[in-house]
Amino acid sequence: MPDSLLKTALLQLPTQILHDLAEGKSPQDLCGAICRFAEGLAPGRITALMGPHGEGIARTFVLNDGPAVVPDPAILELLEFCSVMTETVLRYAQMQARVQHQHASLTRALHFNSMLAQVNQVIASAENAHTLFKAICEIAVQYGQMKLAFISEPYGDQRFKVLAAAGDTGYLEGLFISVDPDVPEGQGSMGQAWRDGRVRYNQSFAGTSHLDPWKAQAARFGFGASASLPILRQGSVTAILSVYHPQAHIFDQELRQLLEELSLNISRGLDRIFLRHRLTHEQDKQRYLTIHDALTGLPNRLALDQHLPGALARARKDQTLLAVCMADIDDFKHLNDDDQEAGDLVLKTVAQRLRSALRDTDLVARSGGDEFVLVIEGLLRYEDLFPRLERIREFLSAPIALPGRAPVTAEVSLGLTFYPNDGGDAGLLLRHAFEAMYGLKAYKGNRPSWWQIWGEGNLTSSAALPHSVPPYGAEAAALLAPLQESLTPLGRDFVARFQSEWARRPDISKILGRLDDDEFEALKIRLERHILMLQRPDLTEAEHRGHAAIMGRVNTLVGLELIALIDAIQAYHNQLRRRLHELQGMRLSEKQLVADIMAARLRVELESQVHALQHLLVGRQSWVARQSLRLSQATSWVDACRGFLEDVTQLQGCVAATINRPDTAGKLVYEFKTAALECYLRDLEAVGVVPHLMDAGGLPLPPAHLRVWQTEQIESNASYATEAHLAHLRQAALAAGIHSAIFVPITDHQGRVTTALGVFGGHPGQFESAETRLFFPVRGLSVKPGPAAAISSQSGHSVGGPAAAVPHPAGK
Repeated sequence: MPDSLLKTALLQLPTQILHDLAEGKSPQDLCGAICRFAEGLAPGRITALMGPHGEGIARTFVLNDGPAVVPDPAILELLEFCSVMTETVLRYAQMQARVQHQHASLTRALHFNSMLAQVNQVIASAENAHTLFKAICEIAVQYGQMKLAFISEPYGDQRFKVLAAAGDTGYLEGLFISVDPDVPEGQGSMGQAWRDGRVRYNQSFAGTSHLDPWKAQAARFGFGASASLPILRQGSVTAILSVYHPQAHIFDQELRQLLEELSLNISRGLDRIFLRHRLTHEQDKQRYLTIHDALTGLPNRLALDQHLPGALARARKDQTLLAVCMADIDDFKHLNDDDQEAGDLVLKTVAQRLRSALRDTDLVARSGGDEFVLVIEGLLRYEDLFPRLERIREFLSAPIALPGRAPVTAEVSLGLTFYPNDGGDAGLLLRHAFEAMYGLKAYKGNRPSWWQIWGEGNLTSSAALPHSVPPYGAEAAALLAPLQESLTPLGRDFVARFQSEWARRPDISKILGRLDDDEFEALKIRLERHILMLQRPDLTEAEHRGHAAIMGRVNTLVGLELIALIDAIQAYHNQLRRRLHELQGMRLSEKQLVADIMAARLRVELESQVHALQHLLVGRQSWVARQSLRLSQATSWVDACRGFLEDVTQLQGCVAATINRPDTAGKLVYEFKTAALECYLRDLEAVGVVPHLMDAGGLPLPPAHLRVWQTEQIESNASYATEAHLAHLRQAALAAGIHSAIFVPITDHQGRVTTALGVFGGHPGQFESAETRLFFPVRGLSVKPGPAAAISSQSGHSVGGPAAAVPHPAGK
């Protein structure tokens, strides 16, 4: 090539290269152009080697075999220039690749963070698991740039069944994935994630043998990489979230951390939904038990009092008659005293038959003992009731088979009254029905009929008495004051029955077993005093509700079931009615007024205790919100832990709390503790009790604060007063007002237990109920990874902490 042309080409080459770069030509094309230019300098004698390799740059041009002639120095100079130009282009390409990679990484991170934010919003509002799972799959596809997302769980045949999906769902048609590790379809990431509870990644479907069953299908749908995220409920894997991305090797360290956080947050959201459903179920159960009789399942007196005003309003509006009937089983007391199981069976059978004999629009309620109230609506004439009474008699006439006894027939006495003729007040109508029934029972050996209408027989008139008496105030006091000597023994009788009968019930005996002798005696005294308070003439409603709320709070904390409370109230009410029935020289109507007063007070008792229970449950939900806010606002590990413990002690019944860990020698270090725990620890230290993990090995049953490090599960001490393995802690605990405790393991991002949360209760058995043990693991803490360790609540908030997490016990 002539020198002039070489010089011209040499001058044009950089300009052309810069122009082509600006136009967006690829570095590979530009390097090719440089190579061709170099080969044009010495045709047939030049080979160009080029290209980026790792972090290095290849920029060498080599002379081929050719004539043994020393190259022209000018040519060599030009070749050197081409080499420099190639290096420049390649360095530019490398820089451009880095920029593109950073941009792509940032874009992916933004997408994944957006996905995480959207999922957290759904978690906060989802009402059920199906809604949550469906929304998560849709969000993963829309915001996470996934081609497919689905959530599945294995069924009886160990095959995964899809629960929710979004994206290219055609991939799922005929898909076979198993949890069985012995078959190829169980060796993929989903099966592994199910078995070990860890997030599993497939960075590429190519060259991975355990993905062979799905490679062809993945290639058809353009899947480059996938991840399987375990979803946990109460610490156990319950489902797998699988996501598929079109790009291989997409899951770098940053995205893996985001996906693992996503897995944790979904699990926490599922726990929150489960807890909310359990609380709702418990509240529904409480509402049901509040207005239903536990033995027969019929509506109780409270439900009757709620029903009657509406029934009267309907009769008034429709201008129809309404019958209120009260039925009592004749001679039931003799059978029940002789065989309570037989008595219960008779009550349940009579209740079922009464319910079957009436229409759905009519009400059958158990008023107490062996008394039932029937409210029959929609009567146009008095005579319309008589066929229904005959139907009731037919249903009741069949013998009742009793185990180990001869069959019995339930004979009843039924008194009835009508609205509007006999009055328009619900209390007055009930009193009329009661008087008609007892007037009939007085002549049961010589009566023409088993039922009687109020005012038509030999009945005691109540005209001189008020229709109803408020349960508190001067009128109630005037009726109760003369009866105090007669009613006082009811307190002792109630406690005696409690000790002889109810204490043997499994649910109650478990609670009583956590009390020492002094505590049990104190409980009996409190029960008797509470009964006497209920009967006091001068009792005010405010005073009663205050005492009942305290009693209800304690009952809830020690784990007393609501049904046991209702049984106790019903038992006292039955005792009261029998005592009133036995009283001589008191008019029947006055007895009924007293029974009504006490029934109303018992309804206040039940209502106040149930309200205390609901207040405790609502308080726990509010605690979750406060905890999340506190942790989100904390600025350090220390602030987070101290604030969290302060919030824990705001829970009802919780007297102290701590976060502890073992040091390198195995001694428990109480890193954070509330002030109330100080005296307990000082007293232990004074008698030489120093908690140490090594102590657990020599004990048949270590205390919970040591056991939690062995099992890495929630552990509790039910009663410091009675449990033998807590004897060395008993004096210090009881002196500090500590009667029970629960210890919750705190894990790091790898699932290792690094610290433990201890909460101490002021009542025995405070942390043994299913609802309480459900509440604590959901609301535990976890140490999270990052540039600084972090502590987070299960609500998903986290705050910065010290540079290193607390040391983990040896061997974990």
